[in-house]
Amino acid sequence: MKKTFLIVFIVLTVILAVSFLNLYSFLAPNKPESDASFLVVDAWVSDSSLTQAVELFKEGKYERILVPGTKMERSIFFPGIRGMDEAASVVLIYKGIPPNKIIPLYFEPVKKDRTFQSALTVKYWLKQHTHGNVSVNLFTESTHAQRSWLLYKKAFKDDYKVGIIASVPDDYDPEKWWKTSNGVRSVIDETIAYLYAFLFFHPDM
Repeated sequence: MKKTFLIVFIVLTVILAVSFLNLYSFLAPNKPESDASFLVVDAWVSDSSLTQAVELFKEGKYERILVPGTKMERSIFFPGIRGMDEAASVVLIYKGIPPNKIIPLYFEPVKKDRTFQSALTVKYWLKQHTHGNVSVNLFTESTHAQRSWLLYKKAFKDDYKVGIIASVPDDYDPEKWWKTSNGVRSVIDETIAYLYAFLFFHPDM
């Protein structure tokens, strides 16, 4: 009996350890749609992530970059710009993307479920400007990717296909995320947020 209990305990411990170490890989998936026409870039991502988005756009066959974003605080760096969508677009232009390839998509601030509102904004634009079945790839911040992908699929339903591409963080090593406070905070916070979205977020659409 004791031997059986010990074996079960060891097996469960190994399973939990493996699951723990693979949390980052789950939260930051890279599963793009090969035929995506548009690259969706969250406006709030870091400057490093925007640089990665520029490289993705140049390497791919995307028609446009869609940049959904909400209101931002007044900034001395972006005078006259009201939304993060426009601010991120300015940065993308500075980093080499032609202005005519960028579509800023502003949406009004919401108290919660900002990512879902962002997805609805993208969906509305697609309905207004495309015809037939269209695929997009969503590019967002590292561990935020799995939750964003889930919410975009909830918003898009069967209307459009959405792939996901996670940025690579520059403030910690993704393969050793548990060794830094930034890595632990990012993974644990997004694990909790994902579980909430998966278990309790059921939009009435």
